[in-house]
Amino acid sequence: MKIVVNFPDRLTWLNWRHSGIGSSDASVIMDVSRFKSREELRVEKSQPFTGEDQANSYIKERGNRIETLVRTVMEGKHGHTYAPMNCIHDAFEFMRASLDGISPDQKTIMEIKLLSTVNPVNINTSTPGYQKWIGVAKGIVPEEYYPQVQHQLMITGAERCWFVGCKEERGNSSITEQHLSVCEVLPNKEYIEQLAKKEFEFWWQVQQRINERKELE
Repeated sequence: MKIVVNFPDRLTWLNWRHSGIGSSDASVIMDVSRFKSREELRVEKSQPFTGEDQANSYIKERGNRIETLVRTVMEGKHGHTYAPMNCIHDAFEFMRASLDGISPDQKTIMEIKLLSTVNPVNINTSTPGYQKWIGVAKGIVPEEYYPQVQHQLMITGAERCWFVGCKEERGNSSITEQHLSVCEVLPNKEYIEQLAKKEFEFWWQVQQRINERKELE
C-alpha cells in the first residue's frame, strides 16, 4: 500500500475520498449499505466535489469522539499504538481507505463502529444494534460492514483486522473495555476477488459518466 498523510484540512481529505472508492463505498457496491444505493453512489462519484454534507454533523462528531476513546482502550490492551491512517492500493490508486487504526508493523488494522446506545438502568437487549454488538463477540461482523473490512484488508495487505463494536451508555461519556465487543477478521481471498471485480466495474462506469459529462460541457 501507499500511505497518504498530512491533508491540510478536512475538505481536502473529503475531496480525496470523493475521487476514489473508499471503505464505506465498498458496502454500497456490494449492495448491503443501509444508506444509499449503488446507482446513487455512481451519480455522486461522477459529479464534481461540492463540499461537506452538513447533515448528521452531531452524529459524526460523536462517532469521532468515541473512535478516539476506543482506540485508547485497544492500545492499552495490546500494548502498542493504532494510528489512524489514509492509504491507497499500491497498484490501483482509485482504491482508498481511511483506517481507524493500524499497528506499527502494519500487520493489523482496526475498524471501530458505534453499534448500540443503551440506557444502563434498563438495557433493551432486543434492539438491532445491541444484537449486532452481541454478535461481534461471537465473531459475526454485521453484514453492512463486512465489505468495508475486506476492502481495507485488500488495500493494506494486513494479516488481520480487529473489528470493534462499541456499546455506548446514555449519560456516561467514558468508554472502557466492558463497552467493547471485538472479533478478529482475516482476509477472505474469494470475497476480495469478487469485491475487486465489482469495484473495477463500478469505477469504469463512473469514469464513463464523467467523460460523458465533460463532452456536454
